[in-house]
Amino acid sequence: MWEVEREAIQNAIAYCDGNVLNAAVMLELSPSTVYRKNKLGKRMKLISNNLEVPIAGEVWILLDSGVFGGIESHVIELSKGLQASHVHVRVVLVSESSPPAPLVGKLEHANIPFSYLWHLCPKSERSKNIPIKQMTSAIAEHQPSVIHTHGYKSALLR
Repeated sequence: MWEVEREAIQNAIAYCDGNVLNAAVMLELSPSTVYRKNKLGKRMKLISNNLEVPIAGEVWILLDSGVFGGIESHVIELSKGLQASHVHVRVVLVSESSPPAPLVGKLEHANIPFSYLWHLCPKSERSKNIPIKQMTSAIAEHQPSVIHTHGYKSALLR
């Protein structure tokens, strides 16, 4: 029986191009259940830094960060406070750089979920390099409850 279940999960993940959240929705399971029951023996590519994929109702903190300073420090403390209050929070980085911005390592160290904005978009929208269009698509896809911005990027959503 468990082999049939595992095969169904693997087929759903393959059908959804590796997107575990979509596979979970299709199977009517939680993403964590899909991860746990999927014993492929190979690491799946995630759209975030941990096993939690974006869930409806999260608080998103939108940030574009190339250096680590006051705003970034505040975002980490704000995220920790929200998590301590049992609020699902995710830092959404507007742009991805190579090497990663210093904030990325600090978010990973603090176990704060983060995603790059373009990763949150449906595949059809990923090639569009217009943040407001990416944000609109990501919101429709994942339905966060709040989007919080800081600094000069707060005008992004106007």
